[in-house]
Amino acid sequence: MNDVIYNLLTNEKEKITIEKIIKKLRKRGAPKEKLDMVRKAYEFALKIHEGQTRESGEPYIVHPLHVAWNLLCMNIYDVNMICAGLLHDTLEDADAEINLTKDVLESEFNKDIAHLVDGVTKIKIKTDDKNQINFKKIVEGLTVDPRIIFIKLADRLHNMSTLQYKKKKNKIIENAQETLMLYVPLAQAVGAHQVSNVLRDLSLKFLDEEAYNTLTKLKEARYEREKEDLIEFQNALQEKLNKAGIQGAQVIIRDHTIHTLYEKLKSNSKEINEENFQEIDDVFYFKVVVDNRKDIPKADNIIKTFFPPVPGTEKDYITNPKGLFYFSKSMRVGYKYFQRKVKLKTKFHDELARFGLPFYWNLADDPRLYEWSKNKLLKDRYCQTIITFLNKYNNDVSGFYNELQSYLKFPKIPILIYDASGKIVNYSLPANYNTIEGLTKLCGDNFCPNCDTVIVNGTPYSAESERPLKEDDRIVFAYTQNENSFPGGKVLQYSRGSTASA
Repeated sequence: MNDVIYNLLTNEKEKITIEKIIKKLRKRGAPKEKLDMVRKAYEFALKIHEGQTRESGEPYIVHPLHVAWNLLCMNIYDVNMICAGLLHDTLEDADAEINLTKDVLESEFNKDIAHLVDGVTKIKIKTDDKNQINFKKIVEGLTVDPRIIFIKLADRLHNMSTLQYKKKKNKIIENAQETLMLYVPLAQAVGAHQVSNVLRDLSLKFLDEEAYNTLTKLKEARYEREKEDLIEFQNALQEKLNKAGIQGAQVIIRDHTIHTLYEKLKSNSKEINEENFQEIDDVFYFKVVVDNRKDIPKADNIIKTFFPPVPGTEKDYITNPKGLFYFSKSMRVGYKYFQRKVKLKTKFHDELARFGLPFYWNLADDPRLYEWSKNKLLKDRYCQTIITFLNKYNNDVSGFYNELQSYLKFPKIPILIYDASGKIVNYSLPANYNTIEGLTKLCGDNFCPNCDTVIVNGTPYSAESERPLKEDDRIVFAYTQNENSFPGGKVLQYSRGSTASA
């Protein structure tokens, strides 16, 4: 059930060669001169890493080959990025007498490849803050060049799939925690949700191996028990869509990641055992993918007509998208003696949700797409919050790292905020800011400078109110003419204009 990319990214025993990489690029239509550049990058990296080995005992060149392959699996076919994946450790690992610099890479390859390799190269410093400094450099890729983040994610994927070879147990735990706390949210920020899922499962495997193994066995056993029912519902729904003439509609059985199941139990303070696992009723769900957006209403009607939806379970993230990369409708429906969760989306949005920014990059062979996608990313509220921390702690690496960790470790509450144009903005509010006062401090000035009033679901509150916020609350920031007249005074300005209403 898991997508092929999961197996490709995590199978560290699979032999990746430069020929395999070039074959995949050639199949994609890369011209000979670009394939020659990739081969040159491999040979250059091979020379730099000559005699070096990984902790697994393998020749070091195995690692950059896997990084380049992971990029391809992430739907990235940009040759400069593939070359940078092959070369990503050369500046850091080259012997001192070679004197390899960014300028040398630029002369050997091109300015763009040199820029990308430099962007992922760790800063060589002797300080207790070096990990924090290097992570801050990676995060700055959000504002400089998001491609740097994807190369680093491809690097982290292979490192996590071989983490068991590290000799020091504390380093294994440290790497797994860092991945879960920092790299997973970073992957989500750029829309790389498949990568995020793989990293989450790999992190759990090392942080709580017993729970990971138990949940894996329980999920496999559950599938064997429910397999016939799952396939029966899949076929029944597929038949109804086909008869309705919805061309290209596909019904796919999907499963939640091990880490998602782990969180479901832990969030309810449940032990990891078979009895509690049986209480999770959506271990498996169904994804309905249609060709075009115009097919969504028709497919939605078919589903609701033949499989009654459970009241209160419908969510529409097509009309109100969940961030930059998630466009889907979901509901729970009844079929015979069980309920199933169904997600409905277009093929375009399915690919976008899986791969994130690289999906845009592949729309056309045009370098301007990188700048366009970066600008689109910078408008995302999640990324804007991270960038706010970057600016706030420009010269304070520890302060940035600590606040970012605090922000990322709390679960996010989805709320709806009206911006100045009247457009609804989906906002992920950290649970530690889940009051009106917390929200105002976090992002009030972005919507309405000097805000003193927050209107929640049509009711005005003081911006300092401790009223808790909950999922799908509708928010309008505003200020009043006279604070002393609040809440009876006239609200003069809303974040979306004087006629706004929630």
